[in-house]
Amino acid sequence: MRLMPWLFVLVLPAWSNAGGIVIPTRYKFESATVTDLGTLGGAQSAAFDINEGGDIAGMAWDAAHKSHAVAWFNGQIYSLHDGTPAWQSARAYGINDNRVVVGEYTEPSPGILFRAFYYYPGIWLTSLPGNPTPNYPYDWQTQAHAINKYGRIAGEAIRIPNFFQPAPPDTVDLCYDRLPIQWPTGSPNPVGLFCVTDVNNDNHWDNQEGLSPAAYDVNDSGNFVGTDGASTAQSMFLFKNGQRIPVPAPNPLDTTIPGQYGYANGLNNKNWVVGTFGWMGQNFRGFVWDGTSASSINLGMFPGGTRSWANEINDQNFVAGAAERGYGLEPYSHRRRAAFLWHADFGLKQLPSLGLTYLGDNVWAPSHCTAHSLNERKSGSGLLQVVGECDADGNPHAVRWDVTVSIQSIF
Repeated sequence: MRLMPWLFVLVLPAWSNAGGIVIPTRYKFESATVTDLGTLGGAQSAAFDINEGGDIAGMAWDAAHKSHAVAWFNGQIYSLHDGTPAWQSARAYGINDNRVVVGEYTEPSPGILFRAFYYYPGIWLTSLPGNPTPNYPYDWQTQAHAINKYGRIAGEAIRIPNFFQPAPPDTVDLCYDRLPIQWPTGSPNPVGLFCVTDVNNDNHWDNQEGLSPAAYDVNDSGNFVGTDGASTAQSMFLFKNGQRIPVPAPNPLDTTIPGQYGYANGLNNKNWVVGTFGWMGQNFRGFVWDGTSASSINLGMFPGGTRSWANEINDQNFVAGAAERGYGLEPYSHRRRAAFLWHADFGLKQLPSLGLTYLGDNVWAPSHCTAHSLNERKSGSGLLQVVGECDADGNPHAVRWDVTVSIQSIF
């Protein structure tokens, strides 16, 4: 009898039978199938987000190799443009359960000017206002990365230099150069989450150590995760209840190695964070953090790999991402990027690719794949859906994985 409470705190979820006795259980990965979501007649596409109804946001090329922001509604792909505003390329990064889509497009003008947008079925792609400093007449590039169920949007803003405008009034911190921003629910105007530390004291971010400031995800409580340009030790933040909290690196961390930083990419409604941490772009490791512990958890890699990336987490703590895997007798010479689903109950599980690729030395391996996002597991069917991209004929194609996860007693 004394064993039951001890087992219950170690394993989630748990069933309760008719007698009220709690039976400790765990998730079990059963199977996964992959579906090519197609393109708009061009060679490439990718899927970046999925809502609980199975609607998907992403990008796809047309026959002229132009990149469209697209959505898949009821399995059918749609371009989100009607030609206004004018655009050169576009991507849709986030979609909520109300089918509101957010993303970015570039203007057809000299240079690359990014503009954030939103879209709702029946209302074509519409620009989001881009100036988070209404008291100063600056022009900003903006990108929208995610949207919660209430319409709050996470993104980033980069001020466009203009010699005809007044100099930024920055003093100690960077409040008028690069910012993680949000568009609050019901507000057309963006707001900076916080100012970034001006490490060089020159009023510019200037590719300082760390990663460009941005908010990459927002949960339904209005909390955010992202990167903060070396304002915190590992350049990663959780912005919770109006306070910026540093996201810790996974242990063990060798503090003698310079240039270590990470991306805080995904956030669930329990304020669990996922991302990627590494050294100067090499040896990245996907991680998950519970929002309170002193360090995050390294998700590891597949055999023969050196890097992994965690992109999104749902409320049941399933994580979508990618990790390298080696193949053949010399696996470190024949690596592929494999999409994965992770949970603490079963670890990394490789998701199927769209086909095999010949790597030489009589080695065939699955094509490159990356999982970008996922929705919740349905209790009745055990189905959860993951979206991302897999190589097909040398080009990325948007894909959806239909994954079955059962619940089993630990006994």
